[in-house]
Amino acid sequence: PMYVKEGAEYNKFTGIGTIEYVGYFPAGSFKIVAPKGLVNWNYGIAGGNLQSGGFGYRNGGDDPGNITNAEAGYYRLTLSGTDTDAPEMKAEKYADPVTDYASMSLKGAGVDVALSPMTTLSGSFNHDWYGTVTVSGNADAKFESGDTKWGTTKFPYGISTVGGNAIPMTAGTYVIYFNDITGAFMFTIQK
Repeated sequence: PMYVKEGAEYNKFTGIGTIEYVGYFPAGSFKIVAPKGLVNWNYGIAGGNLQSGGFGYRNGGDDPGNITNAEAGYYRLTLSGTDTDAPEMKAEKYADPVTDYASMSLKGAGVDVALSPMTTLSGSFNHDWYGTVTVSGNADAKFESGDTKWGTTKFPYGISTVGGNAIPMTAGTYVIYFNDITGAFMFTIQK
């Protein structure tokens, strides 16, 4: 998943703004596809390589090829633009995370959900977590791993910090995504 970027603006309704992903990429090739629900590979970021750029946005039309990566490691991918129909991407090397967490949960009054690892690539540790939570009324919770707790006053997406306030959730069923490198998270309402 792409997350909001600290210090940047993003409007989830219009797609205007900046989003990012920080994580491990093995050597090889890949594409960044448009959100779940599209039935083909004709929309997304493709072409170029992580070291020198040259990425293109495929909005139908010819396939610009895969994004290539010659050097396995952690990278920050940033997508920005005036809307999600014409995003531009840049990539930069990112320092290896200092801490690797064996487990993650979302906990608060009446909330206790174990999150599952999202990334299980050989040679790397997971730093993205996901799960589903249902809350019947307003509830406050934090992401937790051992004694480390992340929180913020933002909802349904934002950047949490270690020691931050509890996240103020509203009633609903959500799929949760959390990145323990940046503290970025999002709660996606399920209908």
